[in-house]
Amino acid sequence: MTKNYIALAIPGFFTFILAEYLVARWQKKQYYRFNDAVTDLSCGLGQQLIGIFLKSFLFGIYVYVYTNFAVFHFSSELIAWTVAFIGVDFCYYWWHRMSHQVNFMWALHVVHHQSEEYNFAVALRQAWFTGFTSIVFYLPLAFIGVTPGKFATMAAVSTLYQFWIHTRTVGKLGFLEWVINTPALHRVHHARNREYLDKNHGATLIVWDIIFGTYCQEQQEPLYGTVKPYGSWNPIWANFHYWRDLIEQTRHTKRFIDKIKLWFMYPGWSAEPTDAVERKDSTEIETPRIRYDTRLPIGLNLYIALHYIPTLLISTIVLFYSAAMSQFELLLTVLMMLLTVLIVGGIFEKRFWAFALEVFRLCLFSIVAVWINLQYSTVFDRYYLFTTVLFLVISAAWFTSYRKLFGISTAVLREKKC
Repeated sequence: MTKNYIALAIPGFFTFILAEYLVARWQKKQYYRFNDAVTDLSCGLGQQLIGIFLKSFLFGIYVYVYTNFAVFHFSSELIAWTVAFIGVDFCYYWWHRMSHQVNFMWALHVVHHQSEEYNFAVALRQAWFTGFTSIVFYLPLAFIGVTPGKFATMAAVSTLYQFWIHTRTVGKLGFLEWVINTPALHRVHHARNREYLDKNHGATLIVWDIIFGTYCQEQQEPLYGTVKPYGSWNPIWANFHYWRDLIEQTRHTKRFIDKIKLWFMYPGWSAEPTDAVERKDSTEIETPRIRYDTRLPIGLNLYIALHYIPTLLISTIVLFYSAAMSQFELLLTVLMMLLTVLIVGGIFEKRFWAFALEVFRLCLFSIVAVWINLQYSTVFDRYYLFTTVLFLVISAAWFTSYRKLFGISTAVLREKKC
């Protein structure tokens, strides 16, 4: 398996996010909201952790096709790398374009477009299961002889390049707008304005959009987010909510052929136009709307930050050392990290279940800390154990002091305890 270049770039991602935040503050502009940025990171964290289990399978498909069906083998390294770069960029364009025009593919991709902000954190807001569709579009490269190593490297380069174009701090870049993808062009792609919908699907090069008629330059200020707003901070539901919508639309579609057709048509299509849920000609597209938001006390936001930072650190360590972990350890750690991001989203929304799950999580983490101490006492000695458990106990007292925000009173807690 190739190196995880995305994991190696994580420190750089956070450096750019911090720099962009400071520039925005200096310009007296608000490009970041805490709850939105954390949800973006949660989506990206989940995508990378789940990718530990999926990437070997999906990459294995590419390796199998290359090994058994490759037609060419390039003698020149320069030609091989050039074909890999152009091929990955071309295949990405068509996968990305179809992900906006085919309902079931949009259901997988929509996560990346749900944020109503536009910043570097949004670049990390990635869907968890798009690999199942993208690999199909990349397989022609295996047939023509692009080696698995070159494919993986160029796919990573393409992903890393797209990080820097998710910003509002960079304006138009002149003639480059006709050659490569830029922040201004990609802002158009993330907009819900009528004239911007389904434009600028390119990754590194923008020439494919020019050739195939999906090119559009930035004119008026974009309105960000999806036509039908997501309206939640739940990173797990973000990956499944559109599937729920599709199933509901299928149930209410009368003819069987239309039920099948619905999954392959564009988002918003309906056999009965008056029943459409997300019509592209909806007036909502053009209307500046109040962004979905929830407010928490500063103390509770600080609590989230103090627990979220270790989550990011542990997840990064897992990405680097997953190969050295047992399947049980890996699965347990990934589930604990996903539980954490789920709870954080619920806390932002002041959900009762989030309160109950957070108390459970603190207890679970304490048990796991003791288990680690018993299993690996030379690595995680009693002083670390004491510090960790003390932190979790203080956290429990700190968090439960906000129980009224979740509709829970002291009397209710006593009644449940009895």
